Amino acid sequence: MRKRVLLASAGVVAAALTNPTAASAAGSADSARAAAAAVIKMCANNRTGALRWVSTATTSCRQGETLLAWNSAGVRGPAGPKGDQGEAGPAGPQGEAGPQGQRGPTGAQGAPGATGLQGATGPAGATGPAGATGATGATGATGATGATGLQGAPGAPGAQGVQGIQGLQGIQGLQGDPGPGLVLETEVYPILAGQATYTVNCNYVVGKAIAGSVSRGVGETSILTNSYQDPGDSRNWVVTFDNPLTQAATVTINCVRDDAA
Repeated sequence: MRKRVLLASAGVVAAALTNPTAASAAGSADSARAAAAAVIKMCANNRTGALRWVSTATTSCRQGETLLAWNSAGVRGPAGPKGDQGEAGPAGPQGEAGPQGQRGPTGAQGAPGATGLQGATGPAGATGPAGATGATGATGATGATGATGLQGAPGAPGAQGVQGIQGLQGIQGLQGDPGPGLVLETEVYPILAGQATYTVNCNYVVGKAIAGSVSRGVGETSILTNSYQDPGDSRNWVVTFDNPLTQAATVTINCVRDDAA
């Protein structure tokens, strides 16, 4: 009686495994064929009839269990009805361009097209070169003197001419005699390239800068635009250029020191 119960339990499991209704709808024909060749093994408890899965390589069960083995594939049932038409899948990617086809034969000559509209006038061409001077003609007879014409209206003022190049720096004047208690000294300072404005100082507590001159390097393109005493401090002398210097230069200033102060 117990053996029949065990066999009945195993039959229920096998039926559940091979029932197509219980199988996943996503299974394919390949997985069904693979399952047909597989062997299912279980160990059945001799007392309770409980089943447990074991590896297909198992050859014996635990004490008090019986090894059961069967193939998972049952008798093939009839073909089911044809399923509904599935939804259209997404469009596939654009295929690669095919090879260049052979050139077709030349078509027949088409009928002449209608006359197009008159095109716009093109721009005037460049003035051609002057022709060679012709031969001097014979001197004509002197004509009668004509009457004096009327005075013409004054012409419009011409455009302003381009600013001329700055003249060379004048020669430094002769040094004057210092006044009572005053000492005249000359100081030279270097100017580094890259500067457009430079200020030098007489370095006296009582005194002032009275004149200055600049010596630029050969080939220097910057132009000296101003050279003056600093309005805020008479001991300073300022020189400015239209552009930063491209070469080093020197500035010489004349300073008056008041020793009597």
